[in-house]
Amino acid sequence: LSHDWTIKSDPDCVMFPIRLRNKLRPLKGPLSWVANCNEFPGDPNYPTMYGALEAFSKGALTNFYNRMGECWALPWQPWGEDKFMSKCMQRLGMQQVNDFQLVGDRRCYPWVTCNDYRAAYHPLKSVDEWFTCYHNALL
Repeated sequence: LSHDWTIKSDPDCVMFPIRLRNKLRPLKGPLSWVANCNEFPGDPNYPTMYGALEAFSKGALTNFYNRMGECWALPWQPWGEDKFMSKCMQRLGMQQVNDFQLVGDRRCYPWVTCNDYRAAYHPLKSVDEWFTCYHNALL
């Protein structure tokens, strides 16, 4: 791992790397991951990381690779990779950084238009919808 952060983005996610870099740059903590959704405040499963955009610091991923076996004790089989990684990061004691303005995601929040200054928008299922969002976000 040669960079400070590793990012995973879904193909139906419009992502702006410079915006993401500007949001991640001030975050402190070498063992950090970003929770980007708090759809149900007070629920023990929230806040969490929705998988359209996942962000992990170098230290958090290195720790994950070295200690991944500890996460197999979790009831992970019915989960998606985003829930697995969120629960694993918590189990390993990684620092959770909450940024609920990072992604405009219909699965988590009422739809936000693609003309504010978020780092990503999701889901944009058609090519036309994806490019419309991309262009509107640049205005």
